[in-house]
Amino acid sequence: MTDEEIQQAAKVIRDSAENGVMPLPIFNAFSQVAVLSPVDLYAFVEVGNDLNIIVAKRPEEDEFLSGKWHVPGKIMITADESFEDTIERILKTEMPGTVLLSHPTLFDNSYQSTLRGKEHVASFWAIANKLPSGTDGEEIILASIDELPQPFLKEQITRIKRAYHEAKSYIENSK
Repeated sequence: MTDEEIQQAAKVIRDSAENGVMPLPIFNAFSQVAVLSPVDLYAFVEVGNDLNIIVAKRPEEDEFLSGKWHVPGKIMITADESFEDTIERILKTEMPGTVLLSHPTLFDNSYQSTLRGKEHVASFWAIANKLPSGTDGEEIILASIDELPQPFLKEQITRIKRAYHEAKSYIENSK
């Protein structure tokens, strides 16, 4: 690429990002060359004497994760001042109507390679009041950790079990 083409490409990226949110094709290209910082929210709802987890299914048009089930999450963007800001966006867009009954607790901070690219993931668990009332287009359900829908993102399965045990302990110690 010439210097002029590089400057034009940089301008297109800067101009296309509104509050740190890029159009999907630019984001997908960017995710292949930079490390992303997703925040995942492992939200559990009490069902009888057990906890079920809120999980969502990626839309079919998702270039990398089409049709896969996952824990709700968002990529941190430049408009986020903290993890709490990212968690608020998760609640607003992926879990509307859901209220957290416990403070989100960071339980895992790891680096991983996915189909989308490299990621440094911050994983939080929390107790929630209910299944969301609607989403930003994804199917969303409550699932038992022993009967997760398939196909599920393999990177999250071990973390689900760890988050479940921490959340279960929190509930038992709160009584």
